[in-house]
Amino acid sequence: MIHNLEANLSFLLGFVEARDWSAFEWFALSNPDMYKCISNAICECAEVFNGMTLLHACVRYDPPVSLLLKMIELHPEAIRRVDCIGRTPLHVAAGSGVSPLVVQVLTKAYPQACNIQDNDGRTPLHFACDSSCELFEANEENSSRGPPCLDTIRVILSGSLDAVTLEDSDEMNALEYALLSDAPIELITFLQRTMQRVIRMKQKQMKSSPSNMTKPLRSCSTTATSQRIRVPL
Repeated sequence: MIHNLEANLSFLLGFVEARDWSAFEWFALSNPDMYKCISNAICECAEVFNGMTLLHACVRYDPPVSLLLKMIELHPEAIRRVDCIGRTPLHVAAGSGVSPLVVQVLTKAYPQACNIQDNDGRTPLHFACDSSCELFEANEENSSRGPPCLDTIRVILSGSLDAVTLEDSDEMNALEYALLSDAPIELITFLQRTMQRVIRMKQKQMKSSPSNMTKPLRSCSTTATSQRIRVPL
């Protein structure tokens, strides 16, 4: 069974890598029951395919939105699946520099993915802001990525503003990766303002929470300043 599944998957991935979306849609999606069967089988053999789904594979190559929506409709579980290192399809799309429309579809379908950190502590926002990130071994395609895209950043943050303050295992946040990636000043300014906004919101919540109302003011201040969040001036 696994051998047949690998053969079918290899056949379909050939169309994906060639960006032959018409052929992929014909062979993979023209028969909804077959697509569901293949997708479920891939999920059951997660170790064989490194936890990836067909959705992970397709979003890497900037598929048409109509095809993406159909894939999610036929197998909605795929949008929530993580690969062997904890990445959702949104992580892969954000790190591949695909169109903001593809990122928007994924974000709207599963906004919780915006706050999911992979094994290295990276969120989709980290990947979107790091134009030098390598999603896969011997990944030559990412070498042609341009600077981070403001529209993509806006879409991801529409799913969760909190993502802007999260740090990865190297204690780097999305803003720092954007700076290293020579992102446009408009994008840098947007991230700075969003981060400041989130920090103010958290500080306001901290001060207004009942548990903090009974504590000395100095204790509240200490708690607020102990959070290690960088905001470049």
